[in-house]
Amino acid sequence: MGLGEGFVMNSDDLRNRLADVLLGDESLDSFEDWFVQSSWNVHKQNDYDLLRLVYAIELRLAEYSEGHLSEPGLRKSLRLLLETLPVHIGTKPSAIEIRSGSSLSINLQPVAFAGQSQFAGISLVGASVS
Repeated sequence: MGLGEGFVMNSDDLRNRLADVLLGDESLDSFEDWFVQSSWNVHKQNDYDLLRLVYAIELRLAEYSEGHLSEPGLRKSLRLLLETLPVHIGTKPSAIEIRSGSSLSINLQPVAFAGQSQFAGISLVGASVS
């Protein structure tokens, strides 16, 4: 198996691994090894937010490797990336159709994320989604 084959990176895995590094549950070297293997073909995915995050992390790791960023500086930069990530819930539907006689109700549950109030747990009830 060649470099990057068999590995599919997704946003959740990347966020969780990055959080593990920042919490001290995973070493920076271990994260970098996983990151290099897992992000090898990420450009083939159609996930713009994931691509932006991967390229931002690659830049920070390169700056660190070349001595332009200290380890505390790297950790601070990675923490800022993690704290400012957009939160997406599910996939974006191409259209929502509400037919005559049906009702649509949206339930939002507030949650805390990166020190800000966000809404998660969106559910559509009694609607036809096309």
